[in-house]
Amino acid sequence: MKLQHAAKTIEPARIEERGQLTIAGLGGTFTAETREGIPALWKRFGPYLGKVPGQVGDAAYGVSNMQRGEINYIAGVEVLENADLPPDFSEARVNARTYAVFEHRGHVSTIPQTVGEIGRDWLPHSGWEPAEGFHIIERYGREFDPRTSSGLTEILIPLKS
Repeated sequence: MKLQHAAKTIEPARIEERGQLTIAGLGGTFTAETREGIPALWKRFGPYLGKVPGQVGDAAYGVSNMQRGEINYIAGVEVLENADLPPDFSEARVNARTYAVFEHRGHVSTIPQTVGEIGRDWLPHSGWEPAEGFHIIERYGREFDPRTSSGLTEILIPLKS
């Protein structure tokens, strides 16, 4: 069943087990007021796509960790552990766990709206709880067009075991 809201419809989640990931790329710290700086971070990271030492696969990832009103965000790719990364890169190690995976279709500027609706509409009625100290992961695969910043993005919400 889809949850209908005036602004958007949340597709049903897939519940998946995912292995450990190491995401490396350019990082920054933002607030709700400055998160519009995230697209500029992606623009700076763009030339590295496909050229990151130890890169695994061709998907790109946005990893955000929210703490005390700040969003620590990495625009990056999956890499092998202990990859020889450029000095200005940041890393996020994401533990293996269960995720609720949502499909976001459209422009990246509406991802915060989708994440908000997941937390407000899906999570309270799902029977699941979010993992403590969790990261929200955006996965940009082949169905995403970086030139238009639109397409399919998977939103992964880590869940308590």
